[in-house]
Amino acid sequence: MTFGYLIIVNDKNDTNYLNLAYALALSIKNTQKEGYDKVALVIDNKDRLKNLTSPWVFDEVIENDYHEHWNGRSYMDFLSPWEATVCLDADMLFTRDYSHWIDYFIKNCDLYIANSAYTYRGEKITSDHY
Repeated sequence: MTFGYLIIVNDKNDTNYLNLAYALALSIKNTQKEGYDKVALVIDNKDRLKNLTSPWVFDEVIENDYHEHWNGRSYMDFLSPWEATVCLDADMLFTRDYSHWIDYFIKNCDLYIANSAYTYRGEKITSDHY
């Protein structure tokens, strides 16, 4: 079974989500063990990758300009190049290996949706500010 992470970004926001996705992909490459370190980027304009120092951190780049932001997540099974996929927000970072979670999810769940978010300090986020 193939596995990878999927990150969806587009040009429609003031925030540069491509830079955030790039940092996330670098953190995945540096913390996850082999086989759990594949990253696919869904972007509305592949030309934006020319501004990145190391675009190789994205194993797959999928150009898609008809599914935007949250709507794109509705199509992640269509967009993902892998059989098992974890769709991530671009504004995350991996600080340690999480491959044991992936094995658990693949074995026990068809769909898993996180219901809480935490800061890098391990504090539960309760504000909708960001």
